[in-house]
Amino acid sequence: MKVAIGLAVMTLSTAALADTSGYWLNATGQVIRDSNGVCWHNNTWTVGKAIPGCHDVPLTPAPVIVAPTPPPVMPADSDQDGVTDDVDKCPATPTGAVVDAIGCPKKLDREMVMYLDVKFAFGKSDIEGDGWAEIQKVSDFMHKYPSVNVTVEGYTDDTGPADFNQTLSRQRADAVIAVLTAKGISASRLAPAGYGETHPMATNETVEGRRQNRRVMAYAKAEVVTLEMKQ
Repeated sequence: MKVAIGLAVMTLSTAALADTSGYWLNATGQVIRDSNGVCWHNNTWTVGKAIPGCHDVPLTPAPVIVAPTPPPVMPADSDQDGVTDDVDKCPATPTGAVVDAIGCPKKLDREMVMYLDVKFAFGKSDIEGDGWAEIQKVSDFMHKYPSVNVTVEGYTDDTGPADFNQTLSRQRADAVIAVLTAKGISASRLAPAGYGETHPMATNETVEGRRQNRRVMAYAKAEVVTLEMKQ
């Protein structure tokens, strides 16, 4: 019996090496285990030296469960103009309007202009030909911009006495105004003026020039503020 024990000790001493980690290692440097898988340790071993896979130390550390980071809460943009409600000073911007840094619509100042040019037959104040379309244009403009007032100016060529031409030019202006009032434009918004043969726009030496001078003219301007819209 003593001989057998001596042989076992001798075999162990030649097959295993004591490691400073506190474990017995085989020739390949692996920790020696018994038939139950228990790691062998020597007298330098302490609990603090336990290695993964030995003495109930798991081979891989348990994963650290990190709670997901909630997504950041973005401020609302109620009118969808690209400026969030916490900054927006104009919270009801019309869809498609260009806005500034504080969410207010950018405005454009525009000048809307309308010209009237009605031609007349020699010695007449009757509306004819393209004159009706010209007057309709004025009517539409004044209905669209109710704050606009218009001066209707009548002219003649230089044929005939100047005092006759003065009266005829006023009659031509009045004829245009009569059509406009019939179309619903208040007479208070229309001012007639007769300039006779003064201020010709063409020479009175030719037939065509005199035709150009037998006219009623008007100019209307409306200041309009509109919103700048996205393209």
